[in-house]
Amino acid sequence: MNPKISVVVPVYNVERYLEYALNSLVQQTFIDDIEVLMIDDGSTDNSRYIMEKYALDYENFHAYHKENEGLSITRNYGLKLAKGEYVHFMDSDDLMITDAYEKLYNLASKNDSEVVTADFLRFNENNAWIQPISDYIFSELESNIDETNAYKYHKLLWDTPAWNKIFKREFLLENNLEFPNQNIIFEDNIFAIQMLTKAKKISILNDYIYCWRKRDVGSSISQADYVNR
Repeated sequence: MNPKISVVVPVYNVERYLEYALNSLVQQTFIDDIEVLMIDDGSTDNSRYIMEKYALDYENFHAYHKENEGLSITRNYGLKLAKGEYVHFMDSDDLMITDAYEKLYNLASKNDSEVVTADFLRFNENNAWIQPISDYIFSELESNIDETNAYKYHKLLWDTPAWNKIFKREFLLENNLEFPNQNIIFEDNIFAIQMLTKAKKISILNDYIYCWRKRDVGSSISQADYVNR
């Protein structure tokens, strides 16, 4: 039987954080219904060995290795391997809240949603806080929204991260939705706008499901020099 959610985790030189991320998946209340696809994008540190350990220890964790091609291409690689009814793209230095997949899937299953999105927190080694953009999108909600889309709820146009959502795999495939097939920055924005123009049935979970790590200055290519880029 295929898993209900495929979790695609691109991995590149994140040995300091990777075990925290993977442990947050091991601890999921929905652990028996997910597959975890760890895709090594040509790491040169110990990340590849950490992945292999989890693949040995847990039968629904799978390790793959490829040459370095960037985040977008690595996510697309994982999407091609995915077997789940829904797909989630998780960054390998972040954390999932323990019951995240159970809540996301229950709402998706209830409404046959093409996409389910949810609130998220920003965090570092010392604190966690609400992001202004997250507050703008989600703060006025009093409960879950079973069915909407970007044409009805315009604030979704600001909801561009890939990692706070699950996507019906059939919806992505039928609409040829994937990340830009090149190594560029802000790849989530391009994917999100294409997805939002296609999705007719989006559900909104009025809860926090994801913790987005803020690394130390200079420790992350993707988070460095943000304003200039």
